[in-house]
Amino acid sequence: MVVTAKTGDAAETMKAVKKQYFDLAIVDMMLKDTTGIEITKKIKALYPDMVVMIFSMSDKPEYIKGAFEAGAIGYITKDEVSEKITYAIRQVLQGKTYLSKRLIKNISKDELDDLFTVKA
Repeated sequence: MVVTAKTGDAAETMKAVKKQYFDLAIVDMMLKDTTGIEITKKIKALYPDMVVMIFSMSDKPEYIKGAFEAGAIGYITKDEVSEKITYAIRQVLQGKTYLSKRLIKNISKDELDDLFTVKA
């Protein structure tokens, strides 16, 4: 795995995405000028097949649902990164949805069903 770009805000992110196609965009949920949900929508509008995974401090179901509705197929929290990031990246690059067991436990069955219905 090779990191080919790192950005700090929405404008830099979109400039990088337009300059080069990436196999995977890992997008922070809370940027200084927008949200990861909005960036995901913009990326997916340009490149519907680009894989997007959200990286967040939040485990709130509404953020997770918003990320999946925007087109992300993975969501990982920053406190899980050291132990799960490589596994999560491999899962989403294979086209599989990734949501950690810890996050799944925090979401009701109905909310979880709604999340994965979005991707169907």
